[in-house]
Amino acid sequence: MKERPPEPVGIVDSPVAMPIDRVTVEATGGQDGSGFEIWREVCRPILNVASRGPTKAFETAFNFCDVDGLVFNRVSYSATQFQRTSRHLRGGEGDLILVHMLLSGCEEGEVDGREFRMDPTRVIVQDWAHAYETRAEASEQISVAIPRERLAARDLLYEKRPVIEWSHDSPQGRMVGHALRGIWESLPNATQADAPAMAAGFLGLLNGLLDPAGESAAASVPGPCSAAAMKDFLVRRLHQPRLGIDDVVEAFTCSRSTVYRLFQKEGGVRAFVAEQRLMEAFRILTRFGGCNRPIVEIATQLGFQDVSYFHRAFKRRFGITAGEAAEIGAGQNNEAAGPAHESKPMDLGKLHQWFGAEI
Repeated sequence: MKERPPEPVGIVDSPVAMPIDRVTVEATGGQDGSGFEIWREVCRPILNVASRGPTKAFETAFNFCDVDGLVFNRVSYSATQFQRTSRHLRGGEGDLILVHMLLSGCEEGEVDGREFRMDPTRVIVQDWAHAYETRAEASEQISVAIPRERLAARDLLYEKRPVIEWSHDSPQGRMVGHALRGIWESLPNATQADAPAMAAGFLGLLNGLLDPAGESAAASVPGPCSAAAMKDFLVRRLHQPRLGIDDVVEAFTCSRSTVYRLFQKEGGVRAFVAEQRLMEAFRILTRFGGCNRPIVEIATQLGFQDVSYFHRAFKRRFGITAGEAAEIGAGQNNEAAGPAHESKPMDLGKLHQWFGAEI
């Protein structure tokens, strides 16, 4: 079976670099408790939260960045009680592993009946495949959420203990702390082209520290050649203009015939990628009117090398032009202009998707 040839496109020698995708909000207290409501909505699919003080005085700020599937974030919040229950757990491979570094405040509680504490003197590696409950003072932290399947030492971590603590003065604590800060500070100038190397470097460091003997080396190879894994791989790389079947074959060490078979219903890899790019463009334009970004910029940053082709394909797929979609999004944004405490419109659906949450 041969894939459908793509429509001829022009070659772009220097495509616009697509910035790291992020969600940012600042919320101050208010008589209506809006700051806490925002925080509760952010955490809803992954944690139960309760304010430990008056909700009208609750403040939070957060900045989440998707770095090739690793969600780096910096958050601050008023005193909170957190609870991750069996309802939040997906079990097995679906859960996350988090690396926390508190900049201020403290948080303490228990996991599986064992007490632990987070504060600015230590770095914490926490397996979210376990339910837990903690109580936090007003705190600020930098952390990264890692999909479980991306960590080679995941089984050793689960079997050893759900929380590993490294002092900031220890070699492990210093290396992980420096890596977290370094990546976070570099994100404003990073692009999605930089993201795979940044994620691979951090994962390599963490795997080496958690499994120095290399006992989990086999777990670091790509997962089974499933359509779901391949689609996730492609969706995270839509910004790459020449993304195609060769990338999948190389990443999953499989044959082209295997990829053809798994993508037969989608009409091939290229057809799947084109559909995903169009759907993402539609989401950006109709949700926030493109956030005042030129349509040509959105198309280019989604990997379209020929903007004329993008406009034709968009109209054919959705029955309206990209400009009309942007007008729809701009109208909705004006009607539902966020309250003054939002620094920009929230896309919590995107944030929840990054955490793999059912919403």
